[in-house]
Amino acid sequence: MVVREDVIEALHGVEDPELGMDIVELGLMYDVEVDGPSVKVLYSLTSMGCPAGAMIAAILHNLSTLLVLGNAGRLLRFHEPIGKIS
Repeated sequence: MVVREDVIEALHGVEDPELGMDIVELGLMYDVEVDGPSVKVLYSLTSMGCPAGAMIAAILHNLSTLLVLGNAGRLLRFHEPIGKIS
């Protein structure tokens, strides 16, 4: 059974090719929910027009294959969560 930590570990492999850092290191992954075979990832991009956005979305969409899950979803957010505003 896949747990939240497995998903976060896999997300360390989702790299922004322009910056050479993964979305976890960049602080773009806000939350991960695992409910049995379903995974939901809440994330953002470096900007609204991020050229790597489509590639990152495709990788997250294929997360189900990477982790041998039945279902993977993603929620893209373009504003900071309340706890992250400084």
